[in-house]
Amino acid sequence: MQDTNYAHAINAAILNSEQHHPRYSGEWTPERHQHLLDVLHEETQELTDALQGAHEHPPELELIQIAGIAINWLAQFDAKLIDAALERTTKEHAAKHRTTVT
Repeated sequence: MQDTNYAHAINAAILNSEQHHPRYSGEWTPERHQHLLDVLHEETQELTDALQGAHEHPPELELIQIAGIAINWLAQFDAKLIDAALERTTKEHAAKHRTTVT
């Protein structure tokens, strides 16, 4: 059941990244990064409101939108940078929790 939930969550985030937050094709400037930070801040506030029952959309939708923004933003970075960041984070997590990284 949990694997099915992950698959649905990932699919929803990817669909949202393609539909609600189209990929940006221009140059990535500090202003563009700031814009995405502002949008993430807004969506995070909407998530907070939704969790308190004070927003028109459910928390799940707000999380999907946040994930879609994050996917689009992350996709703008070089794959090698993404891989290096993931590897570093995985090793740090393993060291912190004394697990083995394969």
